[in-house]
Amino acid sequence: MPQLVMLRLRSNKFSGHIPIDIMRLSKFHILDLANNMFSGVIPQSLANLKALTTTMDSEGDNNPFKEVYDSAYWSGDMGMSGDSLSLPTKGQVLDYTGNILFFKSIDLSCNRLVGQIPKEIGALLGLINLNLSSNLLSGNIPFKIGNVYSLESLDLSNNQLYGEIPQSLTNLTSLSYLNLSYNNLSGRIPSGHQLDTLRADDPASMYIGNPGLCGHPLPKVCPGDQPKKEDPFKWNQDD
Repeated sequence: MPQLVMLRLRSNKFSGHIPIDIMRLSKFHILDLANNMFSGVIPQSLANLKALTTTMDSEGDNNPFKEVYDSAYWSGDMGMSGDSLSLPTKGQVLDYTGNILFFKSIDLSCNRLVGQIPKEIGALLGLINLNLSSNLLSGNIPFKIGNVYSLESLDLSNNQLYGEIPQSLTNLTSLSYLNLSYNNLSGRIPSGHQLDTLRADDPASMYIGNPGLCGHPLPKVCPGDQPKKEDPFKWNQDD
């Protein structure tokens, strides 16, 4: 299956380790193994998924989702393989049609994966969606995740990740959805660029369930910071 561009096996009862051979499929755009019982670690050979290491611009007009019919009598482009595709991303299910060409995703959520998030994730420059939530992952969030400039949705919630949130997340200027809740993260929440605009209605929800985190948008003040004081010259509207 060297030409396989999408593998969706979500919501089955598959178990065991994620097969290493999957990482040899260089044409992959979408890998969805969510809601199964896969265990073991995430393979470090993620960088072998070559289609995810490049952006759309570098691929030119080559659309891997097109169907081409070739026979002795006729050859031609049959267009998109299917009218639409529903994909979970950004905390919801979105419908993709022609724009599926631009969607590159890894969804391993709701399994029993352990160990650290491989630092090789930083090589997947074309990745749009990364969902590793609801596993048993531990260790630090890799600093190199800030290299994935195309990333629009990142969900690492409900794991056992610890340490500080890397400042490199501020490099993700395309990010529109972030969920790091319910881990063991600690330290000051980084700020700047896109991180300051996410979930404007409830920004703290991205970080809740991490008692060691401090700083805006959480109410917990970081050591050395002074809480904001009331302006003594502000008129009381009730007077």
